[in-house]
Amino acid sequence: MADLGLAVAFLGSAIPSLAVQFRRLHDIDRSAWWVLLNLIPLLGALVLFVFHLLPGTPGPNRFVRRRARPGLPRCSPDRPQGLRRCPGDSAREPR
Repeated sequence: MADLGLAVAFLGSAIPSLAVQFRRLHDIDRSAWWVLLNLIPLLGALVLFVFHLLPGTPGPNRFVRRRARPGLPRCSPDRPQGLRRCPGDSAREPR
C-alpha cells in the first residue's frame, strides 16, 4: 500500500514538473527535447539549470505566439467608454 502512495506522489509531482520545464524551455526558444539532458548525471541537470536561469525571448518565438484572446476588447485609444479597462492601463489614468 505504501508503494502505491509513493507512485501516486511521484506522478503527482513529476508530470507538473515536466510541464513547467517544457514551458520554460519554449519560453527561451528551445525544444522540449532538451529535458532529456536530465538522463546525463550531473552535467545534464547543470545545463538545464543554466537554461532555466536565462531570460526569455522578447516577443513571439517559434513556440509561442502571443495573441489577444477572442472576446476581449481591443486596446486602442479610440475604444468606447463602456468597455472594460485593457491590461496595462494605469489606475491613475482618467477615463
